[in-house]
Amino acid sequence: MDALSTADIQAIYSGKQTNWSALGGEDQPIRAFQRPEDSVRQTALLNFMGDVPVMRAPIENMEEGMGGIIEQVAEYKNHSNAIGFTFRFYGGRNGWQ
Repeated sequence: MDALSTADIQAIYSGKQTNWSALGGEDQPIRAFQRPEDSVRQTALLNFMGDVPVMRAPIENMEEGMGGIIEQVAEYKNHSNAIGFTFRFYGGRNGWQ
């Protein structure tokens, strides 16, 4: 799997797609990290999702702090089931692209 479309990401964060195999990846559950509701980045996700409702994230997939999602997803770099989001500005500051 080389890339995800907008529809793929919306399907993941709405909870409609729960396994990477449905998107051309390995047969693994998708672990989609989110931010707290009052986070600017969570607001950006909600805007990206448009009319598609965002699933309620399990507490272990909720990250706080500027680099939290980057660090959490990086911990799972040997496991292809993690996905997270941040602004490119923060990713570049931490050496992640």
